[in-house]
Amino acid sequence: GYPEYTDLLGMYFSTYKRMASGYLKKIYESDRGSFDQKFSEFLEGEVKNNREGYLGNLLQFTVHNRKKLPIIIVDNTDEFTLDFKVKVFQLCNAYRRQIKYCMLMFPVTDKSAWSFSKTDIFTIHQSRSFFLPTPSPREVFRKRIDYLNRKLVTADVVEKREYLTSKGIRIELKDVSRFAQVLEDVFVENNFTAKALGELTNYNIRSIMNLSKRVITSPVMRIEDLITSYVTTEPISYTKFVDALIRGDYEAYRTVTGDDFGIISVFKVYSEKVYSPLLTLRILALLRAIRISGRDVDERHISVYSSVNYFEALGVDVVHVQKCLAEMVSVRLIEPYYPSVSVLSDNQKIAITYKGLAHYDLATRNSVYFYQMALTTALSDPETANNIASYYKSNKPFGEITAYVRKRFSEYLLFEDAKFVSSGHDREQFECQVELLRDIKAFAIDRNGGNGAIPDNITSFLGERLVGEVERYDPEKDYGFVYVKELGHQVYFKLANVESKGIDSLYDSDVVYCTLGQGEKGVVVKSIEGFVEELNNLKVELCEVKFYNSKKGYG
Repeated sequence: GYPEYTDLLGMYFSTYKRMASGYLKKIYESDRGSFDQKFSEFLEGEVKNNREGYLGNLLQFTVHNRKKLPIIIVDNTDEFTLDFKVKVFQLCNAYRRQIKYCMLMFPVTDKSAWSFSKTDIFTIHQSRSFFLPTPSPREVFRKRIDYLNRKLVTADVVEKREYLTSKGIRIELKDVSRFAQVLEDVFVENNFTAKALGELTNYNIRSIMNLSKRVITSPVMRIEDLITSYVTTEPISYTKFVDALIRGDYEAYRTVTGDDFGIISVFKVYSEKVYSPLLTLRILALLRAIRISGRDVDERHISVYSSVNYFEALGVDVVHVQKCLAEMVSVRLIEPYYPSVSVLSDNQKIAITYKGLAHYDLATRNSVYFYQMALTTALSDPETANNIASYYKSNKPFGEITAYVRKRFSEYLLFEDAKFVSSGHDREQFECQVELLRDIKAFAIDRNGGNGAIPDNITSFLGERLVGEVERYDPEKDYGFVYVKELGHQVYFKLANVESKGIDSLYDSDVVYCTLGQGEKGVVVKSIEGFVEELNNLKVELCEVKFYNSKKGYG
C-alpha cells in the first residue's frame, strides 16, 4: 500500500505544528485553506526530493504510531558487485540504527556470503546469519498439487473447466481427482522427476514450473489418455519423462528460447570456425571433477586461465576454449564466481552449475537425450548427416533406428574430436577426459535391451542396508520420503508397501535402517528394519499450547 494524506500528516505532525506556530502562524490563523496548501507543497517536496528523509519518517511513524515492526528485505543483489552490496547493506543498517526497532533481511547466495566473509562488513554491524536451503522441487510440486485438489474439489464443473483452460490444459474432465493423481504420480512419487527439473533449471522455481508444464502438455506422456480412461497406474519411466522433457510439444527436440533455456544441446559448436563438438562436454568434465574434489566454495572454482592452460596442453586452440566458456556462461551450464562480471577474464573463476551437472549426466548416460541430439544437432560431415537422416526416415523398426543413429553419432563425435584434441591422456589430471570418451563410445553399443537411461547412482545401492532420515511423511496419505546421505537426495516410500519389523508409525526426523528396491515407478524404500538407537533420543514432555491458528494450521 501507500500512505494517505492523514498518514503523511501524522508522519510530519511535528513539522506541521512548527509551521502553524512559527513562520506561517498568521496564515494558519487567518486562512486555513492556504496554510494546508503550503503544507501540501512541503509534503510534495519531501516525497519527491528528500527520499531518504521521507523513508526515515515513514519507518519512525510505523514504529511509534502504528506500533508495528518494519522489516527491510533486500533481495536479488547477487547480480551486482560486492562494493554495491556493501553500500546497500550499510545504508539499510543506517536506517535500522536510526529508528532502533527494525529488522533487516539480506538474502544472499553462499558465494556472496563467502565474499562478505572476506570483508569486515559483518563485524562492523551487529548481525546473525542463517542458512536457508533451496526449497525442494518435490515439496513445491506437492503443495501445488494439494492446492489444485482443493481448488478443483470445491469448484463447480464450469469453474473447474475455466481454471484448467486458463492454465493451458485443454481437456474435458469428468473426474478431476484423477488429474491431480496423474500429476502426483509424475512429480511427487517418482524419485527422479523433481530432482531432474531442479537441476536443469539451477533450482529456479519459476523455471521448474515452466519445464513441468512442458512435460505435462507433451504428447509423449499421453496425459489425455491417462485421464479420460482412468489409467493412472501406468508407471512413468525415466525414459518417457526425459523424452517428454526434451521433445515438449514437438516431434523432435527443438531449441528453447527464453530465460530458462530448458534442455540444450551440449554438442553444438558455438562458432563460425569449427572445433571439437565434445569441447563443451570436456569443459564440463573438468569442472565436474573439480567440484567433486573441492572442499569449499573457493576450491570448487577454477580460474579461466587455468582451464585454458589445461586444454592447451591437449592441443586445443585458446580462442576456441574462451569462446566456448562464454557461451556456456550465457546458457548457465557454468557460472562465474562473481555473477555481476559479465565478461570473463583470465583471473575470473568459474564453476559448474547444477544445470551443467545434469546435462553432463544426460549427454554421457542417457540414450534418449543422445538420440534426440543426434537428430537435431548440426553436423560438419554431410555424409554422416545424410546417413542419419535417411535411416531416421526409413521404415525399419524403431529400436533398430535409434541404435543406428546413436552409433553413427557416437562415431562422428569421437572422429571429429580426435581432429582437434590430442590423445595424450595418460596423466592423472586427464582421467576425467578418458572417462568422458569411454562414455561416448559406449553409445555405439545397442542399448535397446535395457531402458537406456540411468537417472542416478541409486541402482548401485539396491539391497544394501542404509541409514536414512524420514522427511515430510503424511500419515493421512501414507507416503513420505527417506533422505539417504550416500545418495544425496530423497527416496519415496509408502508405509503400507514397506516391509517393516515392528514399526507401526513413523514421524519426521526419525532415523531408520532401510533397504532400497525397484518399484513400478522407480527406486523406492523396500524395507525399514528398525530405528538407529543412538540417533533417536526421544523424550516425552508435558507441553502447553499457547497459541494455534486452526485456519492457517500453525501455532
